[in-house]
Amino acid sequence: IAMNNQGHVAASTYSSAGNAIFLYSTNAATAKNVMRVSGLTPNGTAAYNGINGIAIDDNDRVAFLANLSNGHTGLFLWNQGSVTELAETGQKDPAGRTYQGLYNVQAGGTSFVMRAYSTVNEVLITDGSTMKVLAYDGYTSTFGTTLSYFIGPEVTVNSRGDVAFPVATPSGAALFVKHADG
Repeated sequence: IAMNNQGHVAASTYSSAGNAIFLYSTNAATAKNVMRVSGLTPNGTAAYNGINGIAIDDNDRVAFLANLSNGHTGLFLWNQGSVTELAETGQKDPAGRTYQGLYNVQAGGTSFVMRAYSTVNEVLITDGSTMKVLAYDGYTSTFGTTLSYFIGPEVTVNSRGDVAFPVATPSGAALFVKHADG
C-alpha cells in the first residue's frame, strides 16, 4: 500500500478476479486497475506472478515491483492506464551492470527510488523516463566518507527528491542523505 500527498492510495487488493493493484482516488467504486496478477507485461513476453512493492507519486503514477513468470523481477510504471517497464533483472543498469535483484520502490514528489543489486548494491532514482544511479557499494560521499555496504533494503525519498538510506561505513553505521541538488 502507498499514498501520495493528495491522499490517493495505490494498494494490492484481492477480489473474486484475483490479486491486483488498484488506484483509489476518491472511493472504491471509482478505483482504477493498475495491474492484475496473471496479466501480461507491456512487452507481452511474461505474466505478473506477484507484487513486491508499490509506490505512488504526486501525479498519480504508480510504480510497482512484480515477480514475473519468466523468473525475473521487474519495475513497472503505470501512468493513466499505460504501463511501461523501467527495469528488469537480467537487464543492464545505467552503469552497465546487470540487475540481479530489484527491491523496495518508494515515491516522493514526481520521482521514484529503488534499491537494486547488480554486482554491487545500489540506490537508483527515476522520473519515469531516465534512471540514474545515486549511490553504490564503494561510493564516496561529498564529505569524503566511503559507503562500505547498504544496511537492509530501506530507502526513502521526499517531494524535493532528497533520498535517504542506511549504510555501513569504515567508521560504523550511518544514514546517508543524497540531496536532490547533488
